[in-house]
Amino acid sequence: MAIADSHPHVRTLVSNLAITVWIYQYQFCYCGRRMTGHQLIRQARVSAGLTQRELARRLGTHQPVISRWESESTRPDFESVVTAVEACGFDLIIELRSVDHDTVLVKRELAKSPSERLTGLVDAVSAFNAMSAAVHD
Repeated sequence: MAIADSHPHVRTLVSNLAITVWIYQYQFCYCGRRMTGHQLIRQARVSAGLTQRELARRLGTHQPVISRWESESTRPDFESVVTAVEACGFDLIIELRSVDHDTVLVKRELAKSPSERLTGLVDAVSAFNAMSAAVHD
């Protein structure tokens, strides 16, 4: 696991970053996972020490809207996420980095059970043999 020692308030780190999200003093990194708006809004609100009602007031909306965003009942659009994070007193900066595709493929295979990996290998060999036979016929 890579650790960014250069930033004193690192909360969560994952190696081989696809997306790094900086929220003011905290860095939250996600790799191989979908990052959702509800995670960002909730983390910013909690880090700011705000209740859902207080955040809603700052945004000029109602507490149930914030509750629906945070519980994923509805998905806030990107602009709403940025606005909510800013209302909590944080800047949202998104940085894209290239992904090591070999590492992604290895992680995907290792997430499978040995039986699933073996079945996939047998299926791949069978498909290769069928293609080879079709070419030589």
